[in-house]
Amino acid sequence: MSIPVLIRNPDGTTWEGHVAYKWSVLRKCRLELNFNEDQASLVVAVHELYGVCPALQIAPSMAGGLDPVYKFLYGYSFEELMEVEKSGSYGMPDTYVHEPQIWTSQMVMSMDWDLFCLAYYTFLCSNNDFESEAWKVLNFILKTLKDTPSILPSLLSNCGRETGSNACTDFWDTVCHGLQTKIRGWLREESCHTAYYAMSAVRTLFSPEAYQAFEKSCCEFFDRVARARIDEVYEKDYSLEELHSFHIESLFFYEDYFALPSSPAETRQYVLNRAFTFLHSIADKVAAREKMVDADMLYEAALQFAQTGSDRELIASKRNRIAPAVSIEKAAEERARLEREKQWQKKKRKDAAKDKLAIILIAAFLISTPISVLSGLLFFIGAFLPFSKTVFYISLCITLPFLLLVAVAFIMEKRK
Repeated sequence: MSIPVLIRNPDGTTWEGHVAYKWSVLRKCRLELNFNEDQASLVVAVHELYGVCPALQIAPSMAGGLDPVYKFLYGYSFEELMEVEKSGSYGMPDTYVHEPQIWTSQMVMSMDWDLFCLAYYTFLCSNNDFESEAWKVLNFILKTLKDTPSILPSLLSNCGRETGSNACTDFWDTVCHGLQTKIRGWLREESCHTAYYAMSAVRTLFSPEAYQAFEKSCCEFFDRVARARIDEVYEKDYSLEELHSFHIESLFFYEDYFALPSSPAETRQYVLNRAFTFLHSIADKVAAREKMVDADMLYEAALQFAQTGSDRELIASKRNRIAPAVSIEKAAEERARLEREKQWQKKKRKDAAKDKLAIILIAAFLISTPISVLSGLLFFIGAFLPFSKTVFYISLCITLPFLLLVAVAFIMEKRK
């Protein structure tokens, strides 16, 4: 199935087009733990990297295959989840024997704590992002523990771990530290939007103070990328067609970034001013080349980035100055468009007439050919002489021009 999409790439740019989904591949990507076992071969190393507390410690014996993690998260092994009952295609999804289990609060209250700890660290060590099904399950579990504080001490008590208030506090501090560590791994230019999405996905698990500090530190990185991306437009050459659809959102997730409380107001002003200057300076150059309609379009685009009254007055004065020339150019373009439309309609009528003539000639040929053969045969054997002779000549008068036209058309086609 080909579906039109507008995708935000991991680096924050956008990609627009059509995607043909193979549903089995989509399911595999959604459910699979994209896991490099070398990343978590040593439990001690995992604890050192992502943090550990008494509540989250996993025994070295637990670090084996991934089947226990799959069965904990989804209720089935990965092979069972991919077992097809009816094969699908690009157009229709497959029908699978098993679907992932749907977690409930009751399931959280009675879950195997050791398996939860294993699943938590496995996700942190995996390459899965915060849009994966594995995170959706873990997020549900963690939110349930957060929203119902009595569940955590009960689970810890059932598995013989410390249950005091300090133990629960240490648990949440360790979870937040581990999630931050994973997210910070995406704080690179090529994966900055992945980091942004992950940051917003974990917000409800943090205390307001802890999240604000984390968001502020992430915004320090986003800020550098946001400024660099708008600076890059000055280094590139854009065609008029590209400028017609130019928007800063194709460069970076500015709208979402500027909505963050920790996003500096100075950066927003810097980006918008740079976009304003870029567009209206390009418009000046286009106007100098006497492409007034395009220049007016660029002035109008620049207007949406104007930050001050003087900026808006500057654009208004430039548009007013070229307004008469814009009107003349638009009128000329409209006349040219109408002329093209007239010529197209004329060609359309001519082609339609040719098609009708071709149908008539083909019909006449199909009728006259067998008549010519029959009347010619009768003429040469002397039967019905006057009538067959007349019919034969009439048929030849129809058939021969048709054959001549076909031959001429064939020769002209070969010469093209």
